[in-house]
Amino acid sequence: MKKSQEKALYSIPGWEKFVSEYEREFSSFEEAREFAHNLKLNGESDWRKWNKSGSRPDNIPYQPNRTYKSFWVSWGDFLGTGNIANQNKKFLSFEETKRNVHKLGMRTQREWQKYSRSSKRPDNIPNDPSGVYKNKGWTNWGDFLGTGNRSNHNRKYRSFEESRKFAHNLKLDGARAWNEWRKSGKKPDDIPTNPARTYKDSGWISWGDFLGTGNVRGHAL
Repeated sequence: MKKSQEKALYSIPGWEKFVSEYEREFSSFEEAREFAHNLKLNGESDWRKWNKSGSRPDNIPYQPNRTYKSFWVSWGDFLGTGNIANQNKKFLSFEETKRNVHKLGMRTQREWQKYSRSSKRPDNIPNDPSGVYKNKGWTNWGDFLGTGNRSNHNRKYRSFEESRKFAHNLKLDGARAWNEWRKSGKKPDDIPTNPARTYKDSGWISWGDFLGTGNVRGHAL
């Protein structure tokens, strides 16, 4: 590089600091990691805040993930938190994870979320299975939890006429009775929970018509 070019570069604001950062002799990765562990920081964002405080020694790099690229594992490893980004973790296969989850007997996604945030979840099972196992076997939460439940937009229901015929045989007297019945666990998967919504544009008239009571009006679910 010509002296004139070098002089021009050093005239750029911040360039001198950038060059000195890479000309500096830093501590070894192991020494820097031991130093970082003693800071008791919780993550990369805490490290950046600490950097701005002016407390960082000259022999500790501002961006250790770049300076120690050949040794770098994760921020969790460097800071000593034990946290590792999902893409760097080694999880069980989808089928292995699913078999383990089925044994837990969870029924809903909300139950899973509570469990995944607890200390009971092993490190080799991801907290976001739908993301980690996308294109690796994931279909839906019902399949993953072992309940067989699927989201409404993925279900195939009976036709309106078939569902109405089924509902007539239940001898229910209104929407409230239907609501109690469908919570009993006796409802087949191909009968919708809320037929008024499901069949809104495909035959629905009223609860009286659907249940066979003859009443035109009825309470909504």
